[in-house]
This record gives sequence, structure tokens and C-alpha cells, in this order.
Amino acid sequence: MFTLALLAGGASGVGPVGLLVLALLAVVPASDLAIALLNRSVTALGHAGNSARLELRDGVPPHLRTMVVVPMLLTDRAEVEEQLERLEVHYLANPNGDLRFAIASTGWTPRAEHAG
Repeated sequence: MFTLALLAGGASGVGPVGLLVLALLAVVPASDLAIALLNRSVTALGHAGNSARLELRDGVPPHLRTMVVVPMLLTDRAEVEEQLERLEVHYLANPNGDLRFAIASTGWTPRAEHAG
């Protein structure tokens, strides 16, 4: 379809600059269409199965120790306190077993807030 439009433009006397502009304008919609068709065909052909699960009624045993690291952008003191409260809720909701929680962040320090 994309090639047909360029061939028709070339046959009707559109110059090389016009064809280049037409090609550049058509690249984004054409790639979007190609990605949509690929996603649809992969979804239609593939079947999502059930994931394997562990049944940990007594919590996480020591040999399956797990750390849940939550990436966050901490911008100010209020944001830090809010994220720590959320992390505390997750920790308190999982009291049994060897499960730990952590925050991974960069870019903010308490001194940076008062620098100026």
C-alpha cells in the first residue's frame, strides 16, 4: 500500500522532494499498522497458560527468602513519607515468612531540599 502510493505519486509527476515528504509522512502510520497487525496475530496464535504457583500457607520459608524492591522517584519529604507508609502496609500484610521490602531510588537527598 505504501509502495503503491509512492509509485502513483512518481507516475503523476511528483518530484523527488515531494516523494520524500510523502514517504516520511507515511512511515509512522505504516509502522503503527504493522505493529498492530503483528500484536493481533501473536495474540490470536498464542495462548496464555496458567503460571506455576507456590502454595506458601505458612509464609515464605528461609530457603526461598525473597526481597521485593520497589523503584520510586522520591521528589520531596512528603513523597518519601507516603512511599514509606505504603511499604510498611505491604510489610505488615505479610507477617509470616522470610519476605523483605526495599526502595530503589536516586536523585533526592534531604540536604538537596534545603540547599539554596
